[in-house]
Amino acid sequence: MSMDLGEIIGQELKLKDEQKELIRKLIPIHTYPKGASITALKSETVQGFFVLKGLVRLLRNVDGEERNIQFYTEGDSIAESLEKSSDRSLECLEETSIAVLTSSAEAKLFSAIDGFESLCRGSMEDDFQNLRHQFESLLSESPQERYINLMKTRPDLLQRVPQYHLASYLGIKPESLSRIRRRMSEGGD
Repeated sequence: MSMDLGEIIGQELKLKDEQKELIRKLIPIHTYPKGASITALKSETVQGFFVLKGLVRLLRNVDGEERNIQFYTEGDSIAESLEKSSDRSLECLEETSIAVLTSSAEAKLFSAIDGFESLCRGSMEDDFQNLRHQFESLLSESPQERYINLMKTRPDLLQRVPQYHLASYLGIKPESLSRIRRRMSEGGD
């Protein structure tokens, strides 16, 4: 995926060159190394992120244990406002380049670009829909069904994410995921 956010959004909204330039000016791109925690800008309220390159996990600390909530890869929007007091955080599992949308930039772009607000709202709705699906899956599917669904819907994660993170995301222990994978490779249910 191209690293030019102006061009990416420009393809979605059919923007003029000066609108693409405004996007480049108002939405900075930060690159983080593998293992880095993505932190919000100190002086601004961050409305969300857009992954241009790399892999990010959204996690929550529950009684000292990290629980993976979601994984984001190239082209994914992250509707997450990070606060220092929050028990939720974003961590890069690969070197990651991410666009950061602040509230002040969002307001300027909403007024300057027709359709930008709808685009942001749609991205946020997609993110929440994915999180809702994950939650419903944890409530209604067996661990093996969740793993099979992950294989079908996000096969890239199976190659890019360590097994212990996948197990946490599926709501099971790493040993249980190993058993499921072994049973499936042996052709059993």
